[in-house]
Amino acid sequence: MNGETLNRTSMGGTLNSPWRRRALLKIAVTAVVGVVLIGHTSQAIKDRFEISGTILPARIHAARVFSIVAEVPASVLSISTAPGAKVQPGQELATLDDPELTLALERAKVRLDRAEERRHDLANGDPSIRVYAAQYDAAEAAWKTACSRANGFNTRDLERSYDSSRERTKAVEKLVGDKLATSADLERRQREQDDALRALASGCEQGSRLLQECESSLSQVRVAKLQQNLHQRSEADAAEAEYADAQAQVNTLSLQSQRLRVIAQWPGTVLSVPVAAGERVTAGAVLFQIGDLSDLSVEVPVGAQIARKIRRGEKVLVRLPMDPPRQVEAPVSSVLLTPGEDGQSYVVRILIPNPDSNVILAGLEGEVVFRHSHNAE
Repeated sequence: MNGETLNRTSMGGTLNSPWRRRALLKIAVTAVVGVVLIGHTSQAIKDRFEISGTILPARIHAARVFSIVAEVPASVLSISTAPGAKVQPGQELATLDDPELTLALERAKVRLDRAEERRHDLANGDPSIRVYAAQYDAAEAAWKTACSRANGFNTRDLERSYDSSRERTKAVEKLVGDKLATSADLERRQREQDDALRALASGCEQGSRLLQECESSLSQVRVAKLQQNLHQRSEADAAEAEYADAQAQVNTLSLQSQRLRVIAQWPGTVLSVPVAAGERVTAGAVLFQIGDLSDLSVEVPVGAQIARKIRRGEKVLVRLPMDPPRQVEAPVSSVLLTPGEDGQSYVVRILIPNPDSNVILAGLEGEVVFRHSHNAE
């Protein structure tokens, strides 16, 4: 009896010992981890075999790319942005420098100041210039007034009144024939018709006079212009011409100088800056490439064998390099023939919205899964 009790006590102590409990806990944890890993492996295998098709690498581009070019030949003085930076319309991207243009603008401004001084002095000292100019302005104003009166005058109301009077006279003539009106009524209607006719004739004459006044005023304008032109050889008119030419030169050079500041015209992300500070560029040289990354163009180079089997609008899976990875279903936008030396002479293009423009940038690589069976060349 004592031996049996001792044996049971010894076995119980062994089961409840600390090392035994740790061993059982380790076995349980190992089993749980194994189940999880088996589940993940099974899911990965399942995912791999659920997507049956051809998986090809793809290059990610901005769907819309804008080039900013130099409008004048110049040197790049400074660049204010870099690839990957986001820009907004009106933002300064670079400053160009053209010493010859700067010097020409300074000289043009000096010339304009001198022409303004000469113009002012001669205008104050030669009253004939102001007299002929005032005569021309007065003649032109009189011509515009006369033409305005002529254009605003019409005889439509008088014509309608005369036509209405004639209709009433005809109606009374019929009533007289039917013994329903008297000859006195007819005579009264005929007098009204004659009065309407005279009023219409008078209106036509007035319109003719207004047109003649307009033509006469135009002749006076021409005479005044001729007199003004005859005095253009004077020193004052030469000064006016010099001033106008100097002003046009300053405006032209100022516009060219403004083009030395390179400004963003569209919102987007800077894709490339193919120039560096200190370089000399020609007019038309590309300074920046700006991409609108709100939409992406995913491009897959393929061979002719695959290209022949792909149709526009066919649904494919686009795998994007995100964390965690994202997979987007989208239709094929186009299949393009492009020159190439590696046999991949076709490009399959898929346009998709950018799920995150801060993460998915132009130049990254992704994958495209064609669900149908395509054999890569």
